[in-house]
Amino acid sequence: MAEEPGYCCALERLRLSWYGNAIAGTERGNMRLEQLEYFVAAAEAGSISGAAQRLKVSQPAVSAALKSLEEELGGRLFSRGNQGISLTPLGRLTCDDARKMLELARGMLVRGRNAGVQGAAQVCAQPLLSFHLTGNIIVPFRELHPNIDVFMRNVPNADIVAELKSGRCGIAVTLVALGLKIKEQSLGMGCGVVPLYTDVRRMFIGAGHPLAAREKLTPEDLQSLRIAYYSHGADTVSRLYAPYFGGEYRLANREDILDLVLRNNITTEEYPLGVYHPHQELHHIKKENIGLIEVMGLAVLPARLKEEMARLKEAILTGADLRSDQVLAKHADWVEEFSPKYGKIDASNIDGIIEKEIGLVFMEVLEDAGVYKRTPEGQAAFDRFLQSL
Repeated sequence: MAEEPGYCCALERLRLSWYGNAIAGTERGNMRLEQLEYFVAAAEAGSISGAAQRLKVSQPAVSAALKSLEEELGGRLFSRGNQGISLTPLGRLTCDDARKMLELARGMLVRGRNAGVQGAAQVCAQPLLSFHLTGNIIVPFRELHPNIDVFMRNVPNADIVAELKSGRCGIAVTLVALGLKIKEQSLGMGCGVVPLYTDVRRMFIGAGHPLAAREKLTPEDLQSLRIAYYSHGADTVSRLYAPYFGGEYRLANREDILDLVLRNNITTEEYPLGVYHPHQELHHIKKENIGLIEVMGLAVLPARLKEEMARLKEAILTGADLRSDQVLAKHADWVEEFSPKYGKIDASNIDGIIEKEIGLVFMEVLEDAGVYKRTPEGQAAFDRFLQSL
């Protein structure tokens, strides 16, 4: 709490009225939220000095606040020893209540600050930066300002200026020393530039490397090394340093990989629709050909299943005869096969059961459609195919 500018001062303006402990007689007191804040800080730090350091106040100020709080409550809150301070039974109860009271007060302040404040902010940043921004800044900001929507977009450094110019984002967080003249272009567009930190580039070398013992490396030293980086056009950071090295290794990324999908439409008397096609016993769920989506491991189910599964759930719950239903009859064998596995099927679990069983059927679909199985025999066959190309 003390880390938020102005927060402690604001808390001091809120006061709680209470009635003192009966031990000292029923006398009215003014408990300040500042006292509670100091008390909680001391409990969490385990020492007066630790609380003072955390709150950025003097130790006597913390001691005085704790003493006055103990006097008002009529009992000791801490036991003092060589290892610091620890909560007494009264202290533990009081600490729980104090945390709740401080949180309530903070909520009141936040609501007051946010009264009538609403809107949206579009923020763009390079992917690695956006990862840190989301957890450390965006999420806490949303808690403090729930009426302001913040949208974070991953944007390569090379595209930052275009994003600002188009209006797709109003705030950009980026590295500027990349030879892209991001700062200069942004200032030319009328944007304000706020420096956040200076990024230091370091090179890590194994302990056994000949250059590891050097305190500093020269450009000539780098000429004996090769730099490795992803072969992505927007990888401006690595490309910026590449000329200083003797060579480079390009690491393949997703954009460099060509997915090869093989399809065999052979048919037989046993499988007239195709040997590598969903087999007959699975047609009640998936009869259609599989495509690239399924190859990626995603299940695209026929639209008809949405209505059929809704009717099937109702029929199972009511005990209806599936075989007498023209639409549901094709699912009867399937239901009779999986029902004994679950014992009791009711409204509380039927959705999960149906979803799971559809997934199991679809696994069989993919197995049927696999031209080269994931077995030693299948891998050997695939290797023979590659050698024939």
